[in-house]
Amino acid sequence: ILGRALEAEGWKVAMLPRPDVRHVESVRTFGSPRLFWAVTAGALDSMLANYTAQKKPRSDDPYAPGGDAVGRPDRAVTAYCNLIRKAFGKQAFIVAGGIEASMRRFAHYDYWSDSVRRPLLMDCGANVIVHGMGEGPLLMMARRVADATEHSGRSDGRKPGTEALVAAVKDVPGVVY
Repeated sequence: ILGRALEAEGWKVAMLPRPDVRHVESVRTFGSPRLFWAVTAGALDSMLANYTAQKKPRSDDPYAPGGDAVGRPDRAVTAYCNLIRKAFGKQAFIVAGGIEASMRRFAHYDYWSDSVRRPLLMDCGANVIVHGMGEGPLLMMARRVADATEHSGRSDGRKPGTEALVAAVKDVPGVVY
């Protein structure tokens, strides 16, 4: 839905569903995006999609192509963000969102490890998290990152560093940085 909202506003969007976290090349398919990477675990938290309440692996995933239970990594937002960092380094501007990012934006009790885990932003490698309904914040962030890139004053055509991009979006409602 968020990709379609961006397209409706005139942005070009490439969607890469379920990249293979074992191979860094899987995120290099489209190259580096002009504005940012927008990462989500999908329509359901990855741990809920992968395990039952009794901590047993699920035999199916109704939100996956063909209902296949394998393919979504545990803690998918963290896995995907770390894969992008491995492929593109610190210059990749990563925005994490969706149910998994929203639920884990604070320190939280993790049922599967029976421990309190740090906020997702500290583990996943993203620059910012969008929580709640992301359509408005994501569109506002796209405009601001585009403006920051246009007005960066860089003669080499490259976008500004991630610190400048975080500064451009950190006051957007629903953004955690």
